Amino acid sequence: MNAQSALNISLKYFAGSNGKLWTYDKLLSQHWLEAPETAELQNQFGNESDVRSNFLRLEKEVAPIYERVVLGEALRGSDRETFGYFLGFLYALTPDMRGIRKGLYKYSMEIMLAAYAQHPGLFGSLLRRLEKDPLQPWDLDGVRRMIVQLSKFKAAEPIRDQGDVYAERFAKLFLQMKWSVVRAQQHYFITCDNPIFRAIEPDAIHPIYGDHGLLNKTAEITFPISTRVTLLLHWDKGYASEEVLSREWVQHENRKRAYCADSRIYAHVFSAKHVRMANTFRNSKFRTRNIGVPDMRTFQDVAVPRRLQAPHRSI
Repeated sequence: MNAQSALNISLKYFAGSNGKLWTYDKLLSQHWLEAPETAELQNQFGNESDVRSNFLRLEKEVAPIYERVVLGEALRGSDRETFGYFLGFLYALTPDMRGIRKGLYKYSMEIMLAAYAQHPGLFGSLLRRLEKDPLQPWDLDGVRRMIVQLSKFKAAEPIRDQGDVYAERFAKLFLQMKWSVVRAQQHYFITCDNPIFRAIEPDAIHPIYGDHGLLNKTAEITFPISTRVTLLLHWDKGYASEEVLSREWVQHENRKRAYCADSRIYAHVFSAKHVRMANTFRNSKFRTRNIGVPDMRTFQDVAVPRRLQAPHRSI
């Protein structure tokens, strides 16, 4: 399943009585009515037919399970594992997570190469290894120029670090958490092209070690299932397996979707409030920050390539 097919499973449950949904593009400041199956992600993942066919099996497994969650059914056993992997895969390929992977790879490579450039012994060992490479005729002068000024070069994350590996890791963490099916007492849920949101308590962030990601015990992961139901994952924060929460809670969740959307927000109705939220959060995107490496040693760009083979690892 690529991110487009994963999104399509969800979007039909956010359509109105006419079978269509409203799309709000916060980057273009535009909105329009369309069918769920025609809604498109911005091309973070592409729509290659071979990717879609490779993931068709998992998509068929997830679809009936998803319908049961829409009805408010708590998942157990193999259904829970399958849906956990679905969430892990979707989370691994969201624009936010791809941004994190891109930033981590970019900055780790920049720091490593900066260290090589500044330490004569390390630089010499690097050149000796390159000289022994029988498959790649390295231009050693070019290597020196690259390390001195990375801005002329682009980097690509290795294929071994692609989304299915991260999906499996995320799925295992999701399955360790408590799951609650939350119904809206009043109002309705919206969704977006980056639908999984992780929230933590501000005082749980360490000034040096950060927030520990999904392992932070204050973390709450929310994923809107339909206009009436949201799935909440947490580390035993006192929620029951089935909850009915207030209008204020639902509206707060909707603001999260508007904030974390890469560009598009989806709802079953038109609302001027949605337009205002899209405009308010127009420039809200995930950003990583580099500290300690001079700008002259930064890559021009870093690509996070798509893996074209379906993952077959069991959880």
